Amino acid sequence: MRLNRLESIFFVRIINAELDVPVHATLTYQGTPLDMIVVPQIAPEGYLRFEYFNAPAHHPEPQLGPDGRQHFRFTLRAFAGTHPLLEDAWQKRAAVQLELKPSHPPLPPRANPILDARVLYAQHGNRGVLVLSGGQAATPNPALRKAEFSISGFSDFRTPEKQWSSVAGVVSNPNQPLQDSADSLGDGAQITLSAARHYIVMSTGDGWQITLTRDEPWDDGTVSHTGVVEKNDAADFDTDELEEVLEGVRYFFALTMTQYCFPSVIIGYDATGRILYGEPGEFGVRRQNPLNWFHHDRDEQWGNTLELFFPRFWRRWQSNKDEMIAVIDAYVSSQAMRRVGVLRDAVAKSCGGLEIIAGLVLGRRIIHGGVKYRLDEVLRCYKVPHRHLDATTNRVTQNLCSDLHITDDKGAYLLVDVRNYVAHPLDPRHKNPVIKPGHLRYVDGDTTNYVHLHDLSQFYLEHVLLRFCGFGVANHRQLLELQRR
Repeated sequence: MRLNRLESIFFVRIINAELDVPVHATLTYQGTPLDMIVVPQIAPEGYLRFEYFNAPAHHPEPQLGPDGRQHFRFTLRAFAGTHPLLEDAWQKRAAVQLELKPSHPPLPPRANPILDARVLYAQHGNRGVLVLSGGQAATPNPALRKAEFSISGFSDFRTPEKQWSSVAGVVSNPNQPLQDSADSLGDGAQITLSAARHYIVMSTGDGWQITLTRDEPWDDGTVSHTGVVEKNDAADFDTDELEEVLEGVRYFFALTMTQYCFPSVIIGYDATGRILYGEPGEFGVRRQNPLNWFHHDRDEQWGNTLELFFPRFWRRWQSNKDEMIAVIDAYVSSQAMRRVGVLRDAVAKSCGGLEIIAGLVLGRRIIHGGVKYRLDEVLRCYKVPHRHLDATTNRVTQNLCSDLHITDDKGAYLLVDVRNYVAHPLDPRHKNPVIKPGHLRYVDGDTTNYVHLHDLSQFYLEHVLLRFCGFGVANHRQLLELQRR
């Protein structure tokens, strides 16, 4: 696996080991050191792990038995090559200390890092897997001045207005040919130009600033981004404050990507630039860009859209954190369900998020019996396009009306009726399990209807959530675009 700049710094400066290269280490548990060899790896799921082998064999002390003879007691796993201390650490999910001991270049000499870890599992044959336990701090409760994080799966964006302003600041006279400068250097002189990197600056409005910069793309077109977290007044902050900010940033990215997007590494620095903190996250690259409010083909993915939206999102995040988490989780999870074909549950999950955000808009919890009316009230308030299903020429909504025999033109009524069937299909008035008669028309082997219903619900959820945050998309994603997935 290739590492970007920040991920390489994490391995060199914090782990002090190379990816996929064996290194000597000492694991200490309950005061007992165990020498072994570990290999830093990126698991298929994307997390950092240490596969260990050559762990010491277990040699129990002889015990005097009732017959006056010395006996050795082995458990079955210890006899097969699992050290009892490692087995105990695995069973108790207890923390262990892992000291890596690199013994040769190319890494520069430095103090061996001592990492907090735990045993993920212990295998026979003196082998197993370790994972890091939480963030790694060089000093207790470090005071950080800046933190960097790396994301490999975030959507690419462009900020041409920033790039032109950078060029204008370098060249005072745009008409002056750059070749003149090369000629003045002598024969054979050349000037090589490289495009400035695109970046955005997202301000929380309450003292924090997050700068996200597009890294140099790799040969295969993969793009990663580096984020910088700082306080506006250049004050210090601790790891708890950093985690609170990054939690909101992660959910903001999830809303933008329609999937969770975790940093691969986080590194914290003091005022002098010295590394005080490092934390691994989720490595790997996922280049899926589902069609949503930020990923549609009618508009370029300009970075200023994220800059404008982030502070408005943050105000709602600070005042309604639990509800925003639930809404975004419904938005992301329902899309994941749709991708794997769990369509009915995807409809129910998306509708659940729509109910929560509608309750925030109305300022009160929606009572179950009035859900469809309150949802329709919110859609009318925000003038969400294509609200009336049979009053549009949109082919998606026309299919919904014809296939499901819709006599009411309100999309909220349709969604709630189908959600109620998915969540509560049985009629409680009957002693024997009987499906509610009004829901029989939704029992259909053709899952296309549920695809349309889910897309309609996500369409409503996107618009209501954005409008709740005080943000209106300039070019609304039209419902017709859903057919192009």
